[in-house]
Amino acid sequence: MTPTLRRLLSGVGAVAVLALAGCAKAPPAPSAASDVDRARAAYLADEPIVRAAVSAPQITPGVVHADELGWDRTEVDAEIYESAGGAGPTPEEVEQEVAAAVRILRSAGWTIHWEMCLPPPSFDATGVAQPDSVRIPISVPRADGHEWLVAAYKITGGVSYWALVMAAKVEEDAAVNVVLRAPNARDEPNLLPSAPDPVPTDRACAEDGTLGTEIEQAGTPLVVRDWLPFPGQDRTPSPNVR
Repeated sequence: MTPTLRRLLSGVGAVAVLALAGCAKAPPAPSAASDVDRARAAYLADEPIVRAAVSAPQITPGVVHADELGWDRTEVDAEIYESAGGAGPTPEEVEQEVAAAVRILRSAGWTIHWEMCLPPPSFDATGVAQPDSVRIPISVPRADGHEWLVAAYKITGGVSYWALVMAAKVEEDAAVNVVLRAPNARDEPNLLPSAPDPVPTDRACAEDGTLGTEIEQAGTPLVVRDWLPFPGQDRTPSPNVR
């Protein structure tokens, strides 16, 4: 995978790093992960979508930085598909890999609440990418190629879990990644008390077997961020951020 594609698929949730980096002094060392956070990390790590990873997943239990700073939420990152070098897969083949990942989520009891599929951006005569007619409504970078985003949630034992499948084909490289998150022990266990409706199957662009030529999306673009807001960050309630 190219460095550009790797940065793209690891872009969601990067704000927390920037927030810490902007502190006037070094932040305190975080506390050790609690038993609750370790248990939630183990639960996510045992999800079928994570067990389908093509390389070792990154498992990060939530920790508390300090009462005045807040906490990170539990996160598991896994690479589900990767192709680098050679002729590379077609966009249709990458979409099939995305659909396969979504089927794994569905079969494990996850509700798909948002899908977005984007063709490559258009460029002007000087090679500058032009703004899309529809912006990605969550904090995920725009790929210089085909891109797919699928969000899902599961509520088990009163605890909400959230997942985002991110896929892209840029030049000859392609990858499908998934990030899964759980509340920190200091959060309310259920971050989704008003859970979004599922995406209608007839509008599931990442699963319909047809590669679109226009931007398509359906459902509610809700994202569970990887951190509780730090000082100086906007705490205004947002309908699509938890």
